[in-house]
Amino acid sequence: MTTASPTTNVFAQHPFFAVSTRIANVYSEAIRQNMEYLTVSSARIIQEQTIKAWANAAQSCSKALAENVMSSQQKALERMADANQKAFGILAGDLGPFKMQPMNAFTPWFPAITDMAASSKPASRRAK
Repeated sequence: MTTASPTTNVFAQHPFFAVSTRIANVYSEAIRQNMEYLTVSSARIIQEQTIKAWANAAQSCSKALAENVMSSQQKALERMADANQKAFGILAGDLGPFKMQPMNAFTPWFPAITDMAASSKPASRRAK
């Protein structure tokens, strides 16, 4: 295998080829720099837009969750108010016709119950 010597090198023998090689190297470096800039700037833009998209998604998700909490709270309050109305309706309908009597099973623990029951008895209006 023989090595090329300056005398056998085509580029060294012909000045046109030497100039062409230098010019190609200049363009090659410019293209390399352009591609490097394009790659880096594109990556930066993609990164910035991704961060913006995540931030916007987080903000809109937080807003939607807050609205959901407010709506759920409102509905829960409405349901509880409705349940209270139904419960009082049941109490009024079922216990209204009856006179509340003290529970005799609890009188040993609460002696005031029997005192209240005795004092709440109306006096007889019959003439004796």
